[in-house]
Amino acid sequence: MGWNLTRKAKKKRMKVRRTFIGLIVVALAWNTLFAQGIENSSGDAELDQIRQEVKATPTSRETFKLRAIRMKLWAVTLQQLGVHLPDYVAVDNRLNSITRWNNLWSGNQPQVFTDEQMSKLGKIIDDGYAVLEKYQAAASNGKSLAFTSDKKPIDPATQKEIPWTSYKGNEGLSGYTGAYGPTKGEKAWTFPVGLAWESKPAIEGSRVYLSSPGVRTTMYCLDLNTGQEIWNTKRSIEIMGDQLYHAPNNQSSPVVLKNHIMFRELGARGNRGPTKDVVLVNKQTGKIEKEIEAGHVDYRAGHAAFAANEKIVVYPFGVMDIHDTPPLTQAHDRVMGKNIKTGQTMFELYTGYTFAEPLLDEKGWVYQGNMDGYMYAWQTNRRLHNRPKPNWSFKVGGAINDKAAFFGNYVFFGANDGVFYCLNRRTGMLKWKYKVEKTETRSFRHFSAPYTADGKVVVGAADRKLYCFDIESGQLLFKQTADDWIRSAPVFTGDKFFFATMKGSVYGVQFKKGKTKKLFKKQLSHHAIVADLAIKDDKIVINDTDLYVHCLNTKGEIVWEKSLIAGFEKNGTRILTDQIAGGAYYQSKPTAANDMVFFGSPLRFVYAVDAHSGKEIWKFEIGASISGAPTYYDGKIYVGQQGGEDDFYCIDAKTGKLVWKQNVDWVWGSATCSDGMVYVPGIDGYAWALDADTGAMIWKKPFSRSVCSEPAVEGDIVIFGSWDDYLKAFDKKTGELRWQYNGAGTDSGVAIVKDGRIYVKNKCIDAKTGKLIWEFVDGRNVFNITPAVHDGKVYMSCWHGLGLGGICVEAVVYCIDAKTGKLIWTQPGAGLSSPVIGAEGNVYFPSIADPYFYCVDSKGNGDGTTTVRWMYQMGNKVEESTPALYKGKAYVMSSDGYIHAIK
Repeated sequence: MGWNLTRKAKKKRMKVRRTFIGLIVVALAWNTLFAQGIENSSGDAELDQIRQEVKATPTSRETFKLRAIRMKLWAVTLQQLGVHLPDYVAVDNRLNSITRWNNLWSGNQPQVFTDEQMSKLGKIIDDGYAVLEKYQAAASNGKSLAFTSDKKPIDPATQKEIPWTSYKGNEGLSGYTGAYGPTKGEKAWTFPVGLAWESKPAIEGSRVYLSSPGVRTTMYCLDLNTGQEIWNTKRSIEIMGDQLYHAPNNQSSPVVLKNHIMFRELGARGNRGPTKDVVLVNKQTGKIEKEIEAGHVDYRAGHAAFAANEKIVVYPFGVMDIHDTPPLTQAHDRVMGKNIKTGQTMFELYTGYTFAEPLLDEKGWVYQGNMDGYMYAWQTNRRLHNRPKPNWSFKVGGAINDKAAFFGNYVFFGANDGVFYCLNRRTGMLKWKYKVEKTETRSFRHFSAPYTADGKVVVGAADRKLYCFDIESGQLLFKQTADDWIRSAPVFTGDKFFFATMKGSVYGVQFKKGKTKKLFKKQLSHHAIVADLAIKDDKIVINDTDLYVHCLNTKGEIVWEKSLIAGFEKNGTRILTDQIAGGAYYQSKPTAANDMVFFGSPLRFVYAVDAHSGKEIWKFEIGASISGAPTYYDGKIYVGQQGGEDDFYCIDAKTGKLVWKQNVDWVWGSATCSDGMVYVPGIDGYAWALDADTGAMIWKKPFSRSVCSEPAVEGDIVIFGSWDDYLKAFDKKTGELRWQYNGAGTDSGVAIVKDGRIYVKNKCIDAKTGKLIWEFVDGRNVFNITPAVHDGKVYMSCWHGLGLGGICVEAVVYCIDAKTGKLIWTQPGAGLSSPVIGAEGNVYFPSIADPYFYCVDSKGNGDGTTTVRWMYQMGNKVEESTPALYKGKAYVMSSDGYIHAIK
């Protein structure tokens, strides 16, 4: 089936120069390494050099950290290539027997190893490289393990309507609905779901500075004209079990200063962790020289906003500490300023919830919009009290959720009331405004950020229009219709205007003598473009949500392209040699009903697409990443987010229009609906019950720590689990506590219920009494995965080896007798995703440890094994997305950035 099922349908012109410069660099590096005697290159020059050094010199205290992180990243690269690593599990277990899980409980202080520990660690690293060398040879010479069955795909027209309404299909979360799954193991369609990559390229002279979200590499400096790399910024990483979630991610727009480039981190683990700084990088060397604490930004927020000049850094701030007791889950509600030289706090101005990047002008004025529709402006280069008042404020009729721009005496911004505003930037007095004909109410940001030059201001909008105004008069000079929402700020030079859309299209338009002329329309990417465009002379630099940067000339011709995260291409698939830092991003679990499939995305959108063609029907935008399933109930969709506003949303399933929203704080998991009520897990540590029709709160019950995962319902009880290690059963109507069980708290692994029994991680608990019935023990694993149950069998999954933390070394599915807890069969697969069962008797699951989607026989072979009926290959692993089965297809989200429909 080939290495990349997601890109085969791409048009030829989109393949020609994809990562062209990056591939030249890799090819040159490979040639050099082959000349040095390196066989079976990993595709990463730094790693291949370390491989040579490990063979020559044992690992020491001085070389441990770099070799260890490169070893961990190497293992994940091999997994993406489809290589299973059973012999590496023991190495990983030895490493984690010495290193900490993380540094949160040690004051964020690095672990100090004794000489004896370091001697053992050095031996472990050397052994690990020897083991991975064997697997690298297999990867270089191996072929895909994917294969199809000889059965024909099911015709959906022959299937009755059995909706997959929630995470795991039903209110008990059992993973079985009676729907048939795929029979052939072939791609039906894919749909792109990129990251919330709003990072704008920064251009100065002949250089372009680009953020990178990698664990190892965090920034690139390229030659604007050729795309050749001048330098990249590498991080030194503390080694621990919780590696991925402890690594800072650079998902901000770089700011260019005289001697430095600045970026702001986001990640996981809160303010007790390491991801909370604004970072200064030397412009000449690419080395990190200074860090200024600016407060933690949860990685699911998608973008770490800030602004800076030579004296001050200005940034939105909110307390995001979900690991505290009680959890603190606050969106940005103030703007802070710090002296860059001293790190001293200069001011803290409370704005109310804000999702716009601050604007800092050349005179030190800050402009900040908020969700309540206020634009605030204040001067920072005057003597400020710790909590100053703004110089002026201006109230509009909708949220101001994107950055402002200025030109001359004026400041410009758009609001969700569908009005674009021009104010005097010193007094806040209205100069002019323009109301669009139709406001897109499904957008969180109706307007893009504006772009100003030469007496004109241009702005894009979610009504699929580009608008150009005369700055002084406010006259609309022209508007241009596009193929999708325009989320990124447009640019122009002279009479030529350029903008991009969420379909990945780029347009060039000429406005001359009062008339417009389309210069070109180019399908630059299958993924959305939401980052503001950058332009210098005849070069336009564009970042897409698939983590590629594209440089075009003003004729629309591609000059160069490059991946924003380290990797190489093999048979059309980008193989990552670095990983996206901070956590797992592609987590949403699809649902399906009425011939539509619903899913969230790290891009902050809920989508409805045609279940049979994959064509988009509608999209609805909220303030941060959607990790849960959009739950379908009575013609409506229920969904929340983590990292943004406090609202939980109810959306019309046919139209995508808002029905109601309710303030329940952040929601990571999925809601469960039953008997007119919606049960919602709260990151703030509460279990919520809402009225499904109105959103009114019926009851809420506290836990000591976050309630992350989905509740399960059977009969008159609803079951919630929490990080405080308690599983609790409540009366679903009144919220009265029936019982609680200590030792079955939930995280990624969720409790399910079927026929009076609860299955959670590796335990079976009586649903009426809360008493333990049985526990399955493997002895060398992590059970943090949701089980599935049907026809007397329970399907549980576990990790072997922590690996990179969020990406284990090996994942295994166990089929267990539901009554006795005895093992029936074992099969590699799953991990953080969960198995589901089709009506035909097959069990379906993807894997966190390889790029395959598995279909296996539920019965087993009677010898502890089972038969794999087919294997489908995606471009990468599946993180926490669980498949939905609907009318003969399976739907799942992969970290290759696509929803896969498998037939």
